[in-house]
Amino acid sequence: MPTSRHLTRVLLSLSLLLSVTLLGALVGAFRQGGEGNFGTALTWLTDGILVAWALWTLREWVQALAKGQGQVLPERARQADRAWSWLRFNPVITAGVLAITSFLPGAEQRPLPLIGLLLLALIPWLILTALTQAVREWLADATQALTGQQGGVPEERSQRVLAWLTFLQVVQGLSALSLFTLLTPSTPVTFVNVLGEGLTSLAGVLGLLTATWFKGLVRRVSTPDHPPGNGGPQDERGVPVAVVRPSRARKFWVGLGITAALAVLALIGLGWWFDRTSHAATLGLEQGVTPQGQYFYGRADAPVTVTEYGDFQCPGCQAFATSERARFLRDELRAGQVKMVFADFPLPFHPNAEDAAVAARCAGRAGKFWAYHDELFAQQDTWAGEDDPSAVFVRLAQEVGVPLPAFEACLASPEPRQVVRANVKAGNTLGLPGTPSFTVNGQPVPWTEDSSVAGSLENVRRAVREALRQ
Repeated sequence: MPTSRHLTRVLLSLSLLLSVTLLGALVGAFRQGGEGNFGTALTWLTDGILVAWALWTLREWVQALAKGQGQVLPERARQADRAWSWLRFNPVITAGVLAITSFLPGAEQRPLPLIGLLLLALIPWLILTALTQAVREWLADATQALTGQQGGVPEERSQRVLAWLTFLQVVQGLSALSLFTLLTPSTPVTFVNVLGEGLTSLAGVLGLLTATWFKGLVRRVSTPDHPPGNGGPQDERGVPVAVVRPSRARKFWVGLGITAALAVLALIGLGWWFDRTSHAATLGLEQGVTPQGQYFYGRADAPVTVTEYGDFQCPGCQAFATSERARFLRDELRAGQVKMVFADFPLPFHPNAEDAAVAARCAGRAGKFWAYHDELFAQQDTWAGEDDPSAVFVRLAQEVGVPLPAFEACLASPEPRQVVRANVKAGNTLGLPGTPSFTVNGQPVPWTEDSSVAGSLENVRRAVREALRQ
């Protein structure tokens, strides 16, 4: 039997994990809702509620065990069985919410294809179904063993739930590293982001501890098929432990490995799809070129023009292009109230920025400016540090479908470089502080005091709202 000290540790970790899970779900929903991602915000809430419910019922079962309330253990086990049964449907609920909200006006993400929905729901559902089934079966058997209704927990079920707890230890350990995502250039370091990633990391640490201590509980509760004293294996305290049969354990781990590999491949595929669709940030709107040779998307005669002065080698511009541009002023653009313009503003201390701007213009001659623009930012790390990035620029042109002979001839021509330098001169006349900088109807939008991209974008939104009111 587990000791009171061990049960106290499990109860404490479950209580803390439950609290952090709920708080993390609220913060995550607030973060996503603040960015206009209401579908994702709703999935944060549903996920948090289902996980917290499962943790709560498990905690109640352990608490009844700790207090020696054998008469209420069966009821606690039934409550846990119900909660863990619902938990397996979490991926299906998530996929359904995202699918429905993607069709709403102003949705943050284009509708997922059918195969994307299946991958998003099916693989995680299979994994969660196996995990929750193992927990439910073990709880039922452990309850019967502890209340004297059967001789012990079948060793196969004990080994299955122990293996899943090991799997959870790995997952939670990786989740504990979430705070390090703040080191990436695309993640603005704000209070809400630090709080959200901090809670995710804390939940990972608590989840790791909970899984570790619960494994000890499983080992102490589980007993071999024969009663104590009949020659069965015992731990150092003389408590019978379940017998490990390598053949069964091996089969389980092979199956788990195959499932995990399929899940990784599915996530990679979904990540690739999201990456490609999020870069298609012109929203299917009209595209064109201004008289000054600057590329735009949106209605050509829109009453408000937002111009981004950008540098393809600038980390802040990369963060905007890859993380924010797909939803920045999306509703205003779709309503024909705003058009977005990109003006070259390569900074002198970025040695490859001007060449990248020239390459983007050459891609633009083939009608591929925005596709090339997106790939330059997406693959910035592959060319920014090169002494001669021309080979990378040619490869990117080929990837987006630009005819190479015309592209290479354009690179050798002085005309696109002259246009780039004219844009830089115009930006210098405006007294722009750096990149990315924005103007609204030709008026520069000031940076915030901390020079953050997020702050600048909020200033642009305010300027656009003011311009639309006039």
